[in-house]
Amino acid sequence: MLTYLNVNHLLARADLLAGCVGEAVTNRNGNMKLIGGYLSILFFAGIFAPTAVFSQTVDSDTRFEIAEGSRVFYRVREQLVGINFLNDAVGVSEGISGAIVVAPDGTVDVSQSRLVLDLATFSSDQARRDNFIRTRVFEIAQVGGCQPDCVLHEPEAVFTPRTVSNSPLPPENVETFFPIVGFELSGDLTLHGVTKQITWEVLATYNSEEGLVEGKAQTSFTFSTFDLTKPALPFLLTVEDEIRLEIDFKATIS
Repeated sequence: MLTYLNVNHLLARADLLAGCVGEAVTNRNGNMKLIGGYLSILFFAGIFAPTAVFSQTVDSDTRFEIAEGSRVFYRVREQLVGINFLNDAVGVSEGISGAIVVAPDGTVDVSQSRLVLDLATFSSDQARRDNFIRTRVFEIAQVGGCQPDCVLHEPEAVFTPRTVSNSPLPPENVETFFPIVGFELSGDLTLHGVTKQITWEVLATYNSEEGLVEGKAQTSFTFSTFDLTKPALPFLLTVEDEIRLEIDFKATIS
């Protein structure tokens, strides 16, 4: 990969290239070769040289704290009445908080790691859908308020991470534009009074200059996994059984 090439080697190649270009263009003006050499060096150094070297030696726990700007999406395939194709019903929430703590060996510290999602903050392009999801799917509210005999579920979904497929920490001494790490994060999700193990596929990009990590995590499960009721509304013809959850996250590193 170009990002891993030695810069000095590139500059040497640039000087050689400059000589060839200068000779090819003119043999009468010695300044042309010199100018060509400078331009080539600037080109290779500016384009191919890494902007920063990400080097991190981890000898203590690393805490990833969810930061402002993180969002959670649900996506469910549905077909609307009068429409002859499927589309995605999409809900979005910014009500996610918590942290994940990783030990120096890349394992998760379960006792200090927890992510919380406020289910009441999901919204979509349909107010009727949002109301149905709160009252009939998540069952965290009732129309007209909770009656004396009503039973409501917790308005939060809680994920407790337990294992990772490989270390989520950035590699050491890597000369690259974007230090990217991919891994699977497994743990327990408690939703609608049910706790099940799920696995997230995570792609994280480290920003060493700002002390941030950004990326995307995704997972999926069925309505029945957490005893959820499928939406049934007048404008819906069909609703598929799979729920896809996605997190566009930003996290501080400490």
